[in-house]
Amino acid sequence: MTCAITRKFVDAYMDEELDAATVLQLDAHLAACDSCRDLLNLKQAMKREIRDIGLRTAAPDALRQRIQRAARPRPHPWVTAAALTAAAAAVIIVAATATPWRRAAEDDTAVAQVLDAVVLRHNRPLPMEVTGSDPGQAQHWFRGKLDFPVQAPAPGLRRANFEGARVSNVQAQQAAHMTYALDGHRVSLMVFPAENLHIRGGNVRVVHGQKILVGTRRGYNVAMTERNGVIYALSSDLPAEALAEMLAEKTP
Repeated sequence: MTCAITRKFVDAYMDEELDAATVLQLDAHLAACDSCRDLLNLKQAMKREIRDIGLRTAAPDALRQRIQRAARPRPHPWVTAAALTAAAAAVIIVAATATPWRRAAEDDTAVAQVLDAVVLRHNRPLPMEVTGSDPGQAQHWFRGKLDFPVQAPAPGLRRANFEGARVSNVQAQQAAHMTYALDGHRVSLMVFPAENLHIRGGNVRVVHGQKILVGTRRGYNVAMTERNGVIYALSSDLPAEALAEMLAEKTP
């Protein structure tokens, strides 16, 4: 994989529109090429900024009112005020009952997409950019490479053997990817900004007072929680209950 090809497909790579074989080749190139990795980080930052601007920007009140007036249907003369009142009440009832269901479905879809992305990274044997047995080395290495703090290890992974770390991504978010070995099982820890993702929908459990979302995707179990605007996600073939306990365990 060359720099020219990587730069051509970097946008599709961020949006996870490429096949698995191409993604593996791009992952390997990005791990070895500082220039292309910087481009990826820049594009990810630009995409987040554009999305944030869209969320912050609202149409002027005068324009919004004109649009609402133009879109408002005009009743026929024979439509009575009572009929209009009844119709408005029906619309309010439908909206009140439909909105929670729609939001729940949107939450479930967003969470499922994140779980898929986390498992996808776990399932790929990508080369690590930092190797060794000291997770503190990885924590120091991530400084300046990511726009958010990375704590290593996760509290429940103190007895696991740290193997390596690399910069990765979950959907359009930058992510810290760390791997561990525990009782013969490989465990991946992904750390990334929560942005607009909330731990709700799906299967949420309260473990030691913390909300932990658990799920199974592509044959692997995932446990995910949020702390101070940062998502911590563990994936492995270990039981989901064990992963949830690892995330919920408090630092002494």
